[in-house]
Amino acid sequence: MQAEETLNFSGGADSLRIGIACEDDYTTQGYGDAQLSVTVQSGGFAGSGSCWVDRMSLRRFSQALNTLNTKMRGTAELRSLSRGELALAIRQISSRGIFAVEGEVGRLINGADQSFRHAVSFGFEIELSQVEQAAKQLARLTADTAWNVVEMTRRNDQDL
Repeated sequence: MQAEETLNFSGGADSLRIGIACEDDYTTQGYGDAQLSVTVQSGGFAGSGSCWVDRMSLRRFSQALNTLNTKMRGTAELRSLSRGELALAIRQISSRGIFAVEGEVGRLINGADQSFRHAVSFGFEIELSQVEQAAKQLARLTADTAWNVVEMTRRNDQDL
């Protein structure tokens, strides 16, 4: 994994850190998919986890975040490939450039006789400058020329 970015959001004592590492081996089926490491502190609760997101979901999240940044409307959402590991939404909540980041990070822990779900839900206000910074970082990450070439090659191969 080569291409990496870290998104940081904070509001008061609350914070969300998302490390994103994209798979850069174009010979694998998961090329462009990203492993996320998420750490959150919100409302006195804290948690962390990791998950995978597919490249198209990451690209759609990047585009939605850019729209949110430039037009100040809509919602940017991202979900993990495995259900229940990450749900994230960023949306505008006021015309004064105030946004909210909210979601949940968790995982299923298997015991000897029972599985247990562990999760932290979070939500807090952030400012436009944080949305702008995250939009720039994700645009760089998803605009990788090699990534786009491989995507086009795969589409062409499927058409044959």
